[in-house]
Formats: sequence, structure tokens, C-alpha cells
Amino acid sequence: MHLPLKEYQERTLETLTEYYQKCLQYENANTAFYELTQRPYAAVEGLPRQSTCYPG
Repeated sequence: MHLPLKEYQERTLETLTEYYQKCLQYENANTAFYELTQRPYAAVEGLPRQSTCYPG
């Protein structure tokens, strides 16, 4: 059974896709985040490798 996504879910997926594309473009999560939001990237204490867009 397939349920259609709600509008906010569609927008969220679009924004995440755009963020990930910018991560790949800049190879930097901080730059990609700022480009999309015009706000500084706030790292989460204890979460490793936050400045990179690549897992692992």
C-alpha cells in the first residue's frame, strides 16, 4: 500500500536532496548548510566527522 507524501514531507526531501548535492559540490557540510540557510552550522558535541559529507 502506497500512501502519498504530505506537502511538508515532499519539501523536506527536496531540501535534503539539495543539501546533499551541495555537500558533494563543496565537500564540506558547513559550507553546504550555510549556502542553504544563511545561518552558521552548529556542530553537535560528541558527533564525529561533522564537517565532512561522506559517511565512514
